Amino acid sequence: MQILIAISTAAILALSSASLGADEAAPAGSAKQTFVVQGLHCPPCSSTVESALKQVKGIQSAKVDWKTKNAWITFDEGVISAQQVAQKIATTPHMMGRNMHYEASLALKVPGVKDEAAAEKAKAALVEVPGIAAVYAYPQQESVAVRFGGTGKATTAELIAALKKAGFDAAPF
Repeated sequence: MQILIAISTAAILALSSASLGADEAAPAGSAKQTFVVQGLHCPPCSSTVESALKQVKGIQSAKVDWKTKNAWITFDEGVISAQQVAQKIATTPHMMGRNMHYEASLALKVPGVKDEAAAEKAKAALVEVPGIAAVYAYPQQESVAVRFGGTGKATTAELIAALKKAGFDAAPF
């Protein structure tokens, strides 16, 4: 568990300085979301995840950067939810064999999550959404990363609504 959190922290830190894919607009009816992907060890890992995602109905584009561990994915949440995108990443066969796995967390920008108290409030709101396995807060970036459970269809809109109900404005990273 500590490795996951350490990798996620490094990837979230990279989000604030990353610009790869950030300037592209999403097609109408689609959303461009940022996922933090654990298990990326080399450039071929990125290609493997990208190729798998591009074959999924509802996903228009995917760009995965193994250095930052970020994936910028444009998809139609009317066809495939954010949780299902994360599940697809998790079920992609790993380049290094059966004992290795990818895992993805959805990154959200949450202005107002500036300290531990706000982080705990945001985490509490998000874990109430069905399908959420864990939430990691990054007050220094005013962001959270949401790790989904194995089943469900949680959407970005549901996560943002839960944060809004708790008093936070949130948006895709």
